[in-house]
Amino acid sequence: MALDGGCASVPPSELRADHSRGPGSFCALNPEGCSPPPASTPGTFDLDSCFKACDAGGAALESYCRSLAETWQRQLCWSVVQGSKAACKGMCSRINACVSYSTACPPDEG
Repeated sequence: MALDGGCASVPPSELRADHSRGPGSFCALNPEGCSPPPASTPGTFDLDSCFKACDAGGAALESYCRSLAETWQRQLCWSVVQGSKAACKGMCSRINACVSYSTACPPDEG
């Protein structure tokens, strides 16, 4: 594991997707070691998962961005990967508002 600003960064090849996410689970206690759960289907969005990916940052956030269902969501997510947690959570809220209320969602061109 590489150190990044005092926090351990887990290489994508070492992220765990097969662990339970319940309270007290490996992923709940070590979010940086687990990729966020993928978006279930196009048109759905889990705000809590997005916020958790923002809190974990690094490889977990990158994995989350790759899991998003629509191209515009992935592009927006990638635009904040190197930014602050506040910017990341703003991105989550923007996607959630768009998906939840269908307000000015960009068309999926990919």
